[in-house]
Amino acid sequence: MKTLGVVIENTFTTPKTDFKNFYRIPDYLQYVVDINKYGLDLSGITTLTFEVKACHAVKIVMSNSDEGDSSKPMYNIFICGGQNRRSGFQRRNDDSLTPDTEFNVAYDTLDLCSCDEYRPFWVSATNGDLMIGKGLIVGFNVIAEWTDPYPFMVRSIGLFTNQQIIGEWKVQMEVVNNLYDGSFSRCTTEFKTVLDILFSKEKTSLLQCAALCDKLLSCIGFNYHNQSCELVALSPGVVTQIPKKQEDGWEFYSKCYRYKVPKQDIIFGTETWINSSIKDSQIFPPGYNIYRNDRNLNGGEVLVAVCDNLISSPVTELQTDYEMVWCKLELVGHNAIYLTSIYNPKTSNKEVYKQFDISMSRATNGKNAFIIAS
Repeated sequence: MKTLGVVIENTFTTPKTDFKNFYRIPDYLQYVVDINKYGLDLSGITTLTFEVKACHAVKIVMSNSDEGDSSKPMYNIFICGGQNRRSGFQRRNDDSLTPDTEFNVAYDTLDLCSCDEYRPFWVSATNGDLMIGKGLIVGFNVIAEWTDPYPFMVRSIGLFTNQQIIGEWKVQMEVVNNLYDGSFSRCTTEFKTVLDILFSKEKTSLLQCAALCDKLLSCIGFNYHNQSCELVALSPGVVTQIPKKQEDGWEFYSKCYRYKVPKQDIIFGTETWINSSIKDSQIFPPGYNIYRNDRNLNGGEVLVAVCDNLISSPVTELQTDYEMVWCKLELVGHNAIYLTSIYNPKTSNKEVYKQFDISMSRATNGKNAFIIAS
């Protein structure tokens, strides 16, 4: 059975809060309203469309943590800051609050927000390309953009209004079936959903009920009580709430929807013919950290792409003047794995091999090291 994607519209209110400086509050996420509702696990979804009614100081927080851990990297995307005059991006790497872990860029954007009416916006953070736009069509009417050279995977999104401002939000999230990650989340133990019933069956175990829902794309979850199983679905269109009623003993289990992780963990590229005018997002789908060495000439260029569910980082000290790029993987309980892509335009060019040998020596530094080269 095949079904259309469903757009779920959630409404939120962000309460009055004293001024909270993104770079001065270690546990910043404690003040953020998480957009995850109804048991839909939306980690990895990096584009958001919404309408907001607030005088100013509107913020969307995208974090690398899905558990409210403020020590993880996060973006603070702000709209109508500075008394409705500025919009832009802030990033911090952790909760150490040191200047070298912070970044900030802002643009003049006068009078975008309103105290009295909803205004539509969209934000995105795909492969490190961060953008803010007006309206509800992603990619149009861009008002601010910035490229993060060291992007991270977004695992949660939250809302915040600063400086004693109340914000009223209508947030739309499209739930598409191919984002289902194969697991279920129990929302609560005190209600059952009142949705379209696809199928009901008695004398069914909890595991059997989950397996039945798993096989149907249109099934978004199931109600379960004492071996009674009800598979439920949402009607296509915009859903503003999931109806529910209290019935003793009934529990609702929702499918978890996550970003679809790329199948290839590591990709090496040589003679890519790409240059600095071409963004990573133009050649790779979301979900990769890209390490490139572009010489901006007619030919050559190398890269290594690493799936962002792996911990990777650039290793600039291994670079030389020749066409090669280095990064490393951090593995818990194991030594780091070094990855490199190298291009030699002429097989007779012995100097390239000499430079590569220098890089290899730096990587090993007299110790055993695991290196994958292409």
